[in-house]
Amino acid sequence: MARKKNMTRRKIILKSTFVLVKEHGLGGVSLQMIADDAGISKSLLQSYYPHKTELINDILHNVFSTILRDLNKRGIASSNEYTAMMVFLNTILELGVYDEGIYNVLNSIFGNSDSLDDWVRLIILWMNDEGLKDAFGNDKDMEIGLTYMVAGGASLYTKRDQFKVTAEEISIYMVNSFLSTFMGFTREQIEKTIGDAKQFIKKTDISEVSKILNAMFDEDSEILA
Repeated sequence: MARKKNMTRRKIILKSTFVLVKEHGLGGVSLQMIADDAGISKSLLQSYYPHKTELINDILHNVFSTILRDLNKRGIASSNEYTAMMVFLNTILELGVYDEGIYNVLNSIFGNSDSLDDWVRLIILWMNDEGLKDAFGNDKDMEIGLTYMVAGGASLYTKRDQFKVTAEEISIYMVNSFLSTFMGFTREQIEKTIGDAKQFIKKTDISEVSKILNAMFDEDSEILA
């Protein structure tokens, strides 16, 4: 019973944070605002989450896991592992373009080095779960490559209006740099991977993924925290 109560309270806190950050961005949200919205005291909130960074990392975990779970249902795991990575990255970035609130959440993540590291860890965890890790080389090279890819993509995403690039173009740059620099892919292999990903992307309804994401902390949902 105590465990169930703990997770229920945590879900309420995460939902309040998610809603507030979507509206105001992380910088415009205080722990007191989150506590007030969740209907608890600030001291109780801090017994769960002493700092906003920890809240954002748990939200990141749930955002990415929810997206991956949905894409897996749509058959992404049956595709080439590198194609699957590009579809995953593109979906995240397209969500920020489609939904301004989700962009505020992503922008908070992209501005936090701990959250970016968590993104890399989550991709590695997903690859382990799907049996894809061996295809990406040894642990150190893979982690360096993913860190480089995520950091560069996140920086470019926040400046996409300045450089006039789309979410899909950014995901292509990210995967291209990873495959060419760290995986030693040929030009033909890279073009094949990107072409296959584009076909899957065409069949992905971002509005449906957005609905799923915005409901991930609802009462009957299962959180990953």
